[in-house]
Amino acid sequence: MDLFGVPRWIAVPVAAVVVWLLVVRGNFRNVEKVLLALSSVFTAYVIAAFLARRLGRSRPCIRGALVVPTQAFVALAIGLTGTTIAPWMQFLVQSNIADKGTTIKEWAFARWTSSLGPCSPT
Repeated sequence: MDLFGVPRWIAVPVAAVVVWLLVVRGNFRNVEKVLLALSSVFTAYVIAAFLARRLGRSRPCIRGALVVPTQAFVALAIGLTGTTIAPWMQFLVQSNIADKGTTIKEWAFARWTSSLGPCSPT
């Protein structure tokens, strides 16, 4: 909310109450819709990377992000992949399918939407 000029001492308590209400009062469908809407905001980062220019240069920032993989980069990529595909995530996906009330006939579609991650259609 800093981007919109809302002070942190206001934004943090309001966000905490909203999250608390979603967890306590919300059902799976409402929480899924809210999180999907929030995750769509992150597309702005990709758009900004293509539109932004490096300081003092005319080339886009996206070109500067392309690097030759180093040993540290590979270690970072492995670490990020390992934390993303964690055992607890498999349990979360399974419980989400159970919470949605997915039938056996819908499992193929559920597998497809799970592979999309936050972009999953509902």
